[in-house]
Amino acid sequence: MASTVACGSAAAQTSPAPASPPAAQALGPPTAGHEPSANTVGAVTIKAADPDYKSFVDRRSYGLKNDIVSSTGSIADALRNIPSVEVDVQGNVSLRGESGVKVYIDGKPAGMLQGAGRGDALLQLPASQFERVEVMTNPSAAYRADGAAGIINLVSKKAKGVGVTGSVRGAYGTDGRYNGRIAIGQNTKRLSFSASAGGRRDNAKLNPRTDREILDPTTGAMVHTRAVGQAKTTNTSWNAQANIAYQPNAKTDLSADISQLRLNYHSPSAVRYASDAASGPLAEAYNSQGRNGGLFANTAASASLVRRLGGEGHQVSLDLSRTRSRSFDDSRQTYLHSRPVVESRFLAQASDEVQHETSAKVEYQRPTKKGLLDVGFEGRFEDERVDHRGALGASAAVASPSPSLNNQFDYRQNVQSAFLTYERSVGDWTLLPGARLEAAQRRVHQLTLGTRATRDDVRLFPTLHAVYAIDDEQKLNMSFSRRIQRPEPSSLNGFRQFVTPVAYEEGNPDLAPKITDAAELGYEFKRKSTSYLATLYARRSRDAVTDVVSDLGDGVLLTRKENAGRSRNLGLELVASRRVGKSMAFNISGNASWDEIAWTLNGREEKRSGATVGGRSNLNWQIGPKDLLQLNLVARGRTLLPQGYRRPSANLNLGYRHIISPKLAAVVTVQDAFDTYREGLVIDTPALRQRTDKNMSIRAAFVSLTYTLGGGKRRSEGFDYGEAAAQ
Repeated sequence: MASTVACGSAAAQTSPAPASPPAAQALGPPTAGHEPSANTVGAVTIKAADPDYKSFVDRRSYGLKNDIVSSTGSIADALRNIPSVEVDVQGNVSLRGESGVKVYIDGKPAGMLQGAGRGDALLQLPASQFERVEVMTNPSAAYRADGAAGIINLVSKKAKGVGVTGSVRGAYGTDGRYNGRIAIGQNTKRLSFSASAGGRRDNAKLNPRTDREILDPTTGAMVHTRAVGQAKTTNTSWNAQANIAYQPNAKTDLSADISQLRLNYHSPSAVRYASDAASGPLAEAYNSQGRNGGLFANTAASASLVRRLGGEGHQVSLDLSRTRSRSFDDSRQTYLHSRPVVESRFLAQASDEVQHETSAKVEYQRPTKKGLLDVGFEGRFEDERVDHRGALGASAAVASPSPSLNNQFDYRQNVQSAFLTYERSVGDWTLLPGARLEAAQRRVHQLTLGTRATRDDVRLFPTLHAVYAIDDEQKLNMSFSRRIQRPEPSSLNGFRQFVTPVAYEEGNPDLAPKITDAAELGYEFKRKSTSYLATLYARRSRDAVTDVVSDLGDGVLLTRKENAGRSRNLGLELVASRRVGKSMAFNISGNASWDEIAWTLNGREEKRSGATVGGRSNLNWQIGPKDLLQLNLVARGRTLLPQGYRRPSANLNLGYRHIISPKLAAVVTVQDAFDTYREGLVIDTPALRQRTDKNMSIRAAFVSLTYTLGGGKRRSEGFDYGEAAAQ
């Protein structure tokens, strides 16, 4: 069950969020967007309600307040309902099937959503903390060029009104799941303060199965092997954040933020492996049992100064930030071999990764007679130390350190950048050209092997956005951007690491960054609560980092990172949203693309191509004045990979809300109602055919009660379809 208590004015009954000055949180001029209009009649302000969907010259924005299915879930659950966005069960995000997405919070790179633990953090961060999701498939040059697929910006809920606001919330779900959050804030004329803290516990069951057809070197025939596993993962996390904003005078805004996230996980597991080979090096069978556990911790702090120089929009700003992340993983497994018959083997492995990032940014904005000039400089400095330790033996009591399991790795990268954008209106056109220059220096040191690798480059990233207003309800959108995807530090570690007795993995210190050119042409129609959107897009990438699987012999496979890929994508995305009658609204989106991947290995070029189709739909039905029903269906199509493809999947989510009294509401949510969410991977090469089914169950149900206290009129619990509403 869940309970919520909120104190303060009716306008302030959402959880407080960082109260940074508007200039610090804004993502750009909203000149091309659909903003609510407001008219004041006496002491009553009547304005158009905040619509679920807004569009701007460089991004699309989707509201979360009507998504009751995600109200008790994580922000990953909410993102799965957003057009163009996909999130897998590990928290990996993609846009239109393309990985390499950077996640921001309130217009700034989110430290807790970067690095090795970003997927876990996304799965634990509560969706109720955020008000909107902004999707930028072609970001402007004002943003870092990192992220070949684009940027997702999470907009926090804002504390409203003057005085003290606060809320307490809790929820309980199936299989011991629960989450809760407490928040408090205070606004005065010059000072704003907010703080919040929350915790969450989730469980997930995983029953993976991998079937392989591998070439037997002794007979020349294909041999079938299989590995069947079972695991249950329990994640427990808590996060806290605080913000203070101060306006010493009419021209100056100061703000500071601090946040912390800590995640602990525990996962007992068991695996059965067997080969059909009767003899030879592939004739192997074993059972393993053990556990994995660890933690991810992130602490981030930032400070901002905004100085207005006279005239609306004329200002200079300074942003400083520091982030520290630690990811620790501990695994202990015992292997019992039945073929060949050998003594049992105990394996202990631990990985400790510590990462720091420091950044400073200065930005100058100046309105002109016909537009807005935006110029800035940014520097960021990253370092990471990785320490892998391991021990082998017949049992835990006699296990000793093994040189094949121990290695240390250092990574450093500095990126300096300068950018310029200029937005202006020319008749019915809104234009936003821009350019960003980035100089990067990368240093890699594999301490155990005694090897070093360096890479320096300077690159220019042009961008262009254009909007043509056909009339008040229709417009055309055009955009182009060049983006970069720099390799993750773990992908640069050239030490060959043990995974299982039949699998190793290895990084590549000489990896080059992936470069992507993307272009879009879109048509949009919007009338009150009805909108239609069609976008034709094309992408071309080179030097893509991909996993290449090779046979080391004796049935052992090596997965190595390589710049083996080039790709081309051509796709069409359709989105429709409208109200049907007085009580029903729907949103449906679909994406169809043709993809081609080409790669070169050992001097030979290979190509794969194919079509991918996917989509999602949301239905909101107000059954009566007090009852709301929500259905959400997500379908993911087959995704092409250099050596195979990811299999399609689909799932259905349900939500129901009943108003018990003006201050009390009950909510029931069911995630993946029919337990149909699956992830599968197929590798198909002349030497190896492999199929992996993860079979991870994410089905969960939550029951909650929300009780609200506060003066004034209580905010409506009904769905907001973008119609005019008195506030």
